[in-house]
Amino acid sequence: MVHPSAPLSGHRPRHKVLVVDDQADAADSLVLLLEQLGCETSVAYTALEAVRQATTFLPSLVLLDLHMPQINGLDAARAIRACRLESKPVLVAVSADTRQHMLQASLDAGFDFHLGKPTPAGQIERMLRETLEHA
Repeated sequence: MVHPSAPLSGHRPRHKVLVVDDQADAADSLVLLLEQLGCETSVAYTALEAVRQATTFLPSLVLLDLHMPQINGLDAARAIRACRLESKPVLVAVSADTRQHMLQASLDAGFDFHLGKPTPAGQIERMLRETLEHA
């Protein structure tokens, strides 16, 4: 489901962000924050849907939960990377699991960054600025 939005400044959205989390409230809250920051957003509640949307929505950034039923975020990241999208989105793992082996597993799966949950709004905004300003 794509949520079109206008940034606070009134200009056209600069970045497309796909939010993926099987917990709908968490995903929807993150979408609202991103829209307030001027991003065009899309949301997926399953990893399979995330892979499909990555190939159609063509996001510049994907915020992807790691622990989901059926297919986890690690496998979804591998699948997104295997699609060899021309846009090559920045992949950010978002998980409460910040143990060292999980951080390494996310990097090995193709993630660029790993954020802990819950992630403060300021950290999301800073990450957007740092990862997408020069994209």
